[in-house]
Amino acid sequence: MVYKPGQVGNPKGKPKGMHRSSLLKIETIVRLQMMNLGYTDPQMAMHTGITIATLTRLKRTKEYQRVFSQYTSGVLAKIDDTVQDNYKIGRQILEDSVPIALQNLAMAAAQKLDKKLQIEASKEILDRHGMFGKVSRIGLPTQDQGGFADERDNKVANELVSALSAANGINKVTTIDSPPVTDVKQ
Repeated sequence: MVYKPGQVGNPKGKPKGMHRSSLLKIETIVRLQMMNLGYTDPQMAMHTGITIATLTRLKRTKEYQRVFSQYTSGVLAKIDDTVQDNYKIGRQILEDSVPIALQNLAMAAAQKLDKKLQIEASKEILDRHGMFGKVSRIGLPTQDQGGFADERDNKVANELVSALSAANGINKVTTIDSPPVTDVKQ
């Protein structure tokens, strides 16, 4: 029987032998031992978060001997390489699917039957493009954003502030052009 990383129990699902966490600790200990030949048992125990007694007990098990022999013979290294290759292949499949996903998103935005889907697809496209991404307003808008005030806007704002002040009985108010000075009801 070949041990596979993370394998637990027998194929029927009934637990047999060690618990999964113990098997993972054994795997970690064997890797530490092989990659760091100068590590002592106390250092390995500290690194894996177990006591020295637990480490000693795990090293005496058949599972430890099996994993150790498989690691030293290269079986686990081959499994690690396979897992790494599968990860790279999966990542490449995702990267290759991006153009298709973008095309589907563009087709969803262009369709006329489902308006809600059309709006959502359009939002997704705008968010991904970046130039027209969602904006949260912090501070005054810039002139490029079309919100920059001109002299006429300031005049209207000052008239509104003066009218409001007169209604509330405030003698001196802050205007857009003058420094902030307020004289509240006396």
